[in-house]
Formats: sequence, structure tokens, C-alpha cells
Amino acid sequence: FLYRKLNFSARFILPGSFKQKPSKKILRHYTRPFPTSKEREGTIAFARSLLNDQGWFQQLWDKKKPIENKKTLFIWGIRDTILPSKYLRTFEAGFPNSSTIELEAGHFPHEENSEQVSNSILQWAQTK
Repeated sequence: FLYRKLNFSARFILPGSFKQKPSKKILRHYTRPFPTSKEREGTIAFARSLLNDQGWFQQLWDKKKPIENKKTLFIWGIRDTILPSKYLRTFEAGFPNSSTIELEAGHFPHEENSEQVSNSILQWAQTK
């Protein structure tokens, strides 16, 4: 009911995942793709997958050996309430050739600090 009728994740979870309250314009980018109950089936499936498919996610993690030493950039919002920094520490340990940029942002640092994210990616891409 919450997902189908109220567009729950986009209307209630998402706004709380920002460090600062997002503008109505930004929120529309996340709510307008799901105007009807039928179009919200994907968000329901995604939520269920996060709860029910931990074994699959673990299998992916266990298969990372071919890529674990690749140059990797993590851009992380340190005020993320959905994926706290303990997950970042796991990713950093699993990808030892990684670089990390931690920003004063929530779950969507590219929305809250777009220029800093863009510049960080460009600078990182130019390094060896």
C-alpha cells in the first residue's frame, strides 16, 4: 500500500536521505517517473530485493577479485542515513586501489554538491 498508493520511497524516504532538505524541483525528478500505482512496481521490487537478496549481493562481492585492484573512486556523503560510513570502510578495504572523497552530503552527493562531485571525478580521472 505505501509504495503503490503513496509513492513511499520517493515521497518519504528520499527527502530524509539528503543532508539539507531538497528543493521541490529535485524531488519532482524522483517522484514524477512514478505517477501511478502500476509504474511503482519497480520501486517495490527494488525495496524487496534489498531485503531479500542479500545472498546475491554477497555472491557479487565474492566475485570481485578480477576488478578489486582496479583504480576506483568512491564519492560518499558522510551524512548518508541510508548507507552509513561503515559501508564505505568495507568498500575501501575490498578495493585497495581506491580513492575516496567524503562530502558534507547525504545519500545523493551529486545532487547536493554537483560541482564538487564533477570536479572530483575529472581530477581523479586525470591521475594515474
